[in-house]
Amino acid sequence: MSKNPKKPDCDLVNSYLKIYNDKSKGYIQTDNAIFELFKIYPQNKSYEEILLKAAIINGLYRTNIFAIYIMAEHIYELSIDKKLSSFSVNLVNEIANLQIKKKRHFFFSFASKYCSFHFPQYYPIYDSKVGNLIWLYQNNYKFHPEHFFKYQINEEYSKYKGIVEQFVNYFGLKEFTFKEIDKFLWLYAQDLNL
Repeated sequence: MSKNPKKPDCDLVNSYLKIYNDKSKGYIQTDNAIFELFKIYPQNKSYEEILLKAAIINGLYRTNIFAIYIMAEHIYELSIDKKLSSFSVNLVNEIANLQIKKKRHFFFSFASKYCSFHFPQYYPIYDSKVGNLIWLYQNNYKFHPEHFFKYQINEEYSKYKGIVEQFVNYFGLKEFTFKEIDKFLWLYAQDLNL
């Protein structure tokens, strides 16, 4: 990618948050609907409640899990509430790693979203567009002091979260939540056609 993204500052982030929060776009209503559902069903002890939450995220966020009932069963069997409430970064990878029939799948984006809608302040969302933009920022600004490969952005959640935290620190964006940073990165990546 040869694009040069603008240096992210508070004004740039706020301009994209304004777009995200524009009710005519429908983004904020989608998030609010999902947060409402997660308020009604905060735990993950019932397969049916997990299936409902997983199906809504999968549908509204287009995470492309075609056997969502298998994912819901997987989350149910993992018994995630204790790890989720202790903000385990390893939990995202545990949820993401799913076998359907005889094939192993890795639904990293879905898993980050599932955890994030429970605790958005602790779980930044991964999306392929966001990953591409973060990689572009690293190439252009070297915001992260350690070298990392592009594939590492969507392979290990603890690494991804650390990269996002470093991005926030380096560019002085601490006033924004993970959710706000995600909104900015996702919309800006679309503008850059990433």
